[in-house]
Amino acid sequence: MVVLSGDSMYPSLRNGDILVTLKWPHFEKNYSKKTVLLFVHLLG
Repeated sequence: MVVLSGDSMYPSLRNGDILVTLKWPHFEKNYSKKTVLLFVHLLG
């Protein structure tokens, strides 16, 4: 599940970049906007 930070549930804006949290069992990590765009390109 990919959650976009900055929405009502995860209000988080850091250094002007939108962070996302990839949530898996026992795994949570923040990625920068560039990495997210890469994931979107690969998955899209």
